[in-house]
Amino acid sequence: KYHWVNYYEPDGYRQIIKSLQSRAISLDISTIYRILLSDREMEVLLLLAKGSDNKEIGGLLGISYQTVKNHLSSIYLKLNVKTRSQAVAYAFQHGLV
Repeated sequence: KYHWVNYYEPDGYRQIIKSLQSRAISLDISTIYRILLSDREMEVLLLLAKGSDNKEIGGLLGISYQTVKNHLSSIYLKLNVKTRSQAVAYAFQHGLV
């Protein structure tokens, strides 16, 4: 049975994670987050973890400063964090980078 999930709310992503965990016991949490984060979001997160600022990330990926900010907002929402440092810490703790 399908359920609508509001992807713009942290609880929406928590529902997805719980659903994936219950259906695929063999998936660990880092695999689940790699599924939830887009390829571009993973690139941004990796550069963030390497200490790059938004301007550097934009230059390296060939995207605008505002697009970097948009990706970061999406990453924060999906990881349920509020700051760059929390996102980086979470990424290292869960094997995303």
